[in-house]
Amino acid sequence: MMLFDPNDLSPDKWANGKFPEKFKFFGQLEHYDQSLKKSKGYLWSNLFVAHSDINTKNKGSKKVNYILKPDLDNYDPFFLLQYDFKSHYFIPNVERDENLQIKILEDINVLGLNFQPVVQHRRKKLNSLIESVRLKQKTLAEIRLELFEFYTSFEMSIILLDIF
Repeated sequence: MMLFDPNDLSPDKWANGKFPEKFKFFGQLEHYDQSLKKSKGYLWSNLFVAHSDINTKNKGSKKVNYILKPDLDNYDPFFLLQYDFKSHYFIPNVERDENLQIKILEDINVLGLNFQPVVQHRRKKLNSLIESVRLKQKTLAEIRLELFEFYTSFEMSIILLDIF
């Protein structure tokens, strides 16, 4: 889910290379691994901006498995995840071993990938995008250029639905 409207950061909003006012967004600075907060709270690799509701209502201080951490060198969502277009839920890739699937599912739940408000927003957005491709109102290339959220679920959907 977008944490801000990209138009709010357009070049005309900046002055001398700086954003002139306090920037408003839906996120919080979050420690990916809460256990590092006290001893290594300064590590850039452990800091992310997270949606406030997901962070406070869903993740909190729950432990993560470091499987779905998007800045890892070996992170590949297509290897780890599948997308169920009917429910608009991410699920562990069934091609992986059972132990890995369990850890992936734990991270899906802790990180709020299937947090219901996100799922509802993702469903609405993706259904609209897929429909515009099917009706040839827009090309895949045009949609990819303007896509600011749900990129992974969109790419998984077009593969799943065989839209090329």
